[in-house]
Amino acid sequence: MHLSTRLTLTLLALVSIVLVVASAADVVILRAVLRHDFALSLGRDATVAARIWHVRAQLPAHLPAGVSVAAYGGAGQLLAHRGSTLALSAPRRAGLHWSGSTLVVARRVATGGWVVVYANAFAFVGQPLARLEQIIADVTGVLLLLAWAVGAWTAGDLARPLSALADRVTRISATSDLQERVQSTSTVVEVRVLADAFDSMLRRLGDVFAALRSSEQRERTLLEATAHDLYTPLTTVLTSLELLVGDQLGPEDRQRTLATARQEAVRLRARLDRALSRGGHETADVGAIAHRLLGGRPRVHLSDEPRTVEVAADPAEVVEVLDILVDNAVRHNAGGTEVWVSWRLSGHQGVVQVRDNGTGIPADRLVAILDEDRVPSTSGLGMGLALARDLLRLRGGDLALESSDRFGVTVEAHWPLV
Repeated sequence: MHLSTRLTLTLLALVSIVLVVASAADVVILRAVLRHDFALSLGRDATVAARIWHVRAQLPAHLPAGVSVAAYGGAGQLLAHRGSTLALSAPRRAGLHWSGSTLVVARRVATGGWVVVYANAFAFVGQPLARLEQIIADVTGVLLLLAWAVGAWTAGDLARPLSALADRVTRISATSDLQERVQSTSTVVEVRVLADAFDSMLRRLGDVFAALRSSEQRERTLLEATAHDLYTPLTTVLTSLELLVGDQLGPEDRQRTLATARQEAVRLRARLDRALSRGGHETADVGAIAHRLLGGRPRVHLSDEPRTVEVAADPAEVVEVLDILVDNAVRHNAGGTEVWVSWRLSGHQGVVQVRDNGTGIPADRLVAILDEDRVPSTSGLGMGLALARDLLRLRGGDLALESSDRFGVTVEAHWPLV
């Protein structure tokens, strides 16, 4: 039941009680008016009876039902009596007075006696209203009981779940446990809606914090992968510089070492430039980038496919992915390993395939490399592939890896099309 319905019922009960109390007040007022009218009427009857007694020495022969009349002498003795009730004793004073529920009207007569008219007021005033008063009292009691029951039910049904909700919220605030749920079995719809809304908020907060933790882990992995990927050229540059500082190299070796250091430094700067410029929303032709980046590299064979494959990625990201995949194929295999690079359209994706004829990757290591929750190996293979995979997934793509002892490793990079 809705809270508004309960409050409406309680309000109606209270309004009904007010109306009943007002009706009871009206009955009391009506009783007073009727008693006054009855006294006036009985006073007139007493005056008429006194005149008849004075003139005829008789009492009225016809009296209203429930009314009695008596005549008393000067000494207070009862001289005559008419009516259904017993005569009262002689009055002590003239006028109107009440004797319990009986109204007594006494009139003096010239002979020194009394004529008294009396009647039980309940028969004329109380009896017609008694049933109404009883009904009003019963209805008032029932309405009071109903209002108390509805009010107590509503108050309890509000207080208990709200108190439980407050306790759970306090506990969640103290423990930061977003997995706890707030459930309410209250019959008040609004309380259940409040509990469901709080549960929904907890679930969304849990999802947000989980996404934040996942993002932090992802950034940590990317940072580690990037650092590891940059470590090799930096180490080569430092080693070359150490060799150049000494006088152990001949002119040709010195020039070759200097060229290697310069090449690795340029490569290191290019990777840093790509990392800093990452995150754009440009498009890239993977075939054109492959020709520009890999054309002329020894033992790297490019596809003759002239088709343009435009993918939704930053060109710097495509360069970095291709560089990582080809570099892994060349660096982690024995000398003389051949690498083939091709690209194609596949459904709504652009695919670049890098295949080599090296020794391949053992099956147990292949599973570890493809596990996104693994710790990358110190060889550098997992780090580079992890970085390439994360770059692809940031764009809505992915990385596929296959290996065979006979045919080497095949890596496919998938990007969404423009």
